[in-house]
Amino acid sequence: MTGPVRWGVLGATSSIFRNGVLPGFRDSDRAVLLATASRSGADHDSEAERRYGDYAELLADPEVEAVYLPLPNAHHERWTVAAAQAGKHVLCEKPLGPDAAAARRMAAACADADVVLAEAYMTPFHPRSVQWDALVADGWLGTPLHGTARFSYPHPDPDDHRWWVDGGGALLDLGIYCLEPLLAAGGWRPGHAPPELMTHAALTARGVDATFTGWLRLPSGFTGAFCCSFDAPAGQTLELIGTGGSLRVDPAFTPGRDDTAIIATRRDGEVQTVRSRPGAMYQLMVDHFSCVVREGGPPLRPLEASIALADLTDLLDGSVGLVR
Repeated sequence: MTGPVRWGVLGATSSIFRNGVLPGFRDSDRAVLLATASRSGADHDSEAERRYGDYAELLADPEVEAVYLPLPNAHHERWTVAAAQAGKHVLCEKPLGPDAAAARRMAAACADADVVLAEAYMTPFHPRSVQWDALVADGWLGTPLHGTARFSYPHPDPDDHRWWVDGGGALLDLGIYCLEPLLAAGGWRPGHAPPELMTHAALTARGVDATFTGWLRLPSGFTGAFCCSFDAPAGQTLELIGTGGSLRVDPAFTPGRDDTAIIATRRDGEVQTVRSRPGAMYQLMVDHFSCVVREGGPPLRPLEASIALADLTDLLDGSVGLVR
């Protein structure tokens, strides 16, 4: 089949779809938004040609080839499996599943149906992230020693799914942003030994982590500290330091099209601003997934990486207050 991939969206009124992924569909020449579904009814505001009031109705549409799922974390597994059984490729909002066991079941269902599954982690697609990875790979840091990462913002809505006991919490929502660049800098890959951990969670009365902080030491000797919070002031910071220099970006995890600067400091104190080209990460993510669907080949971030992070998240969640 040729031409743009025909997409459907389950949960079309979600803020992450409307504010992030929808503009990506508008600008993409590899994808077309054919259908959306919302449980608020088929008359929901949508730019798609077809609007459904039931998720199953959209999945039954034979012309929809791929679906994007921006649903609450607790619903990712159910609707990913349903989409796979309907023969649809799936781009599922992060985290892939509420735990590693769910992520593995989702991966198995999509493999059985011979459809592509990927986690919708958009940050690596921004050109600045590509430039960052190149600097690390080219040895700017020398031997990587330590990294710090923080993603926080006040989240006062008590009814939001991020505060649900089932699939909520700051670690699940924000952990991927903080952990992935630290793991990459330390050379950690799926299958490597688990890191040493020390963690702390500030819990709500419901038992949901409003703030999750941690320290990790990877087998390579690299250490990292991170903070994910729904209570702290808004902030996104990422810094890596090594024997040869340091790298820093801000805002670190949701850069806009024109956020292109990386602050690079050499060992002798010389500071440079390295700039990438501009780019829209959501559009680039949609383009990439559509290309994988049309042309084959592995996603930029394979499922093994998503499942390995889910394993680590489970380990972090179970290690609060302990050193392992």
